[in-house]
Amino acid sequence: MNTYELRKSVGTILVSPHPDDVAFSVGGTILTTLLPRPFLIVSLFTRSAYAPYHAGNHDPDTVSLIREKEDMAFAQSTGSHLVRLNFRDSALNVGTREGKFPLLFLSTLLYKWPRPESPFERNLTRISSKGPPMLKHRLILEAARFDRRYRLLEAAISKLLHKHQDAVLISPLGLGCHPDHLLASRACKRLGHLADKVYYYEDLPYARRYSIEGIAKHARGLDRKLRPLRVDISGLVESKTRNLLLYRSQVSSDHVMETKEHTARLGNGAWFEELWTY
Repeated sequence: MNTYELRKSVGTILVSPHPDDVAFSVGGTILTTLLPRPFLIVSLFTRSAYAPYHAGNHDPDTVSLIREKEDMAFAQSTGSHLVRLNFRDSALNVGTREGKFPLLFLSTLLYKWPRPESPFERNLTRISSKGPPMLKHRLILEAARFDRRYRLLEAAISKLLHKHQDAVLISPLGLGCHPDHLLASRACKRLGHLADKVYYYEDLPYARRYSIEGIAKHARGLDRKLRPLRVDISGLVESKTRNLLLYRSQVSSDHVMETKEHTARLGNGAWFEELWTY
């Protein structure tokens, strides 16, 4: 665990499956007064070889260091503290023993990521990927608890919540059904009773690919008691964008456009981020 300038207590714990998820999804909200400070960003899956806009080497050591520096720059820009848990992201597990059962294999069958390799997988994926969206979501969310990383992840977040009692917890909703986001979402839901309040954010840029009704169905599939809360970030969009672009190895102009389109469609002439809470 890497910790940067961590105080004895924090007001809000923001769970980010990967470096950049908080910037994408609540990068405007954290510039408002909604959430109590100080902030602690917890980046979970920081061991990675994914850096599509980095021109150099893409080995895990190089990429992980690049993404760490980006994470630190974002934390500094937003006045946040940062903890990095150093779990391997799912992309690094593709082709390994962990990649075959059960979470990544089910992700292949239901969502075609990672890409199916064998003819058997491709044939099975053609059938299973056409299933009802909410049934697929329930299946893969259930499979997350059998992932080798899940208990370790849950224990790490639990330790932080016990240390920072009365903190607000900010969790991904799990839109897009990326395995790492689902692991984080499930863990936070199970540990929500340890927090003063829980908010789930709409995972961007995935959220842009859902209808507004589809997002609501997904949220209530996680917990039917959840209700939306829209946060006006109209005067903060450019500041959010500048901070998002600190993740230059990850973020393209298309990603920025998708993010802006989603915040614009949530309001009539205004810009919003949406959280789901009780």
